[in-house]
Amino acid sequence: MKVRVCLAVVTIAFVAAPLLAQGPPVSSGPNVVRDEVYGWWWNFADEKRGYFAIIGADAVAICSGGFVGSFWDLQQNFPPADDGLIHVVLKGDDVLASVWPASILEGDACGYILSFPPIAQGTLDAIYNDNDLEGFYYDHNRHNSYRLSAHGVLSAPDGESMTFSGGFHCVFDPDYIKGECKTKIVLN
Repeated sequence: MKVRVCLAVVTIAFVAAPLLAQGPPVSSGPNVVRDEVYGWWWNFADEKRGYFAIIGADAVAICSGGFVGSFWDLQQNFPPADDGLIHVVLKGDDVLASVWPASILEGDACGYILSFPPIAQGTLDAIYNDNDLEGFYYDHNRHNSYRLSAHGVLSAPDGESMTFSGGFHCVFDPDYIKGECKTKIVLN
């Protein structure tokens, strides 16, 4: 009996392996949708450490009136019992990133970005989670929470490698009156 069970498990594993290697399906049921999207980007400052980061887009292109962004793998979950609720996960490999001095936010940020090189730039791995993407459009009693986490190695203008670790986590009350965001950018 044990031999038959082991053979059945091994057979199922060999049959399923090619299917699993193809990645998740576009839809895992009526409430989950997967896609690839372009153009999501965030900027945030860590005033404590003196950095300002742009993740998912080219800062120079934005300040020049254009746009060059990154592609993200998107997963949306629409829980059936909750109208308006959209859980979102965006995952990006090789996402555009640049780090600037936080002091540029006190003046003409684009003027600075177009005149001086960033402290570091390149691509990172990043993931964004939002428990309720469009929560501010609907009356509900839940808090809205979203976070971005990015990690990788960027290059300084002189070619030196710099390890980036950073992101933000924000939580807002159901009425979007009170909220708090914590940011962190570590560059070594």
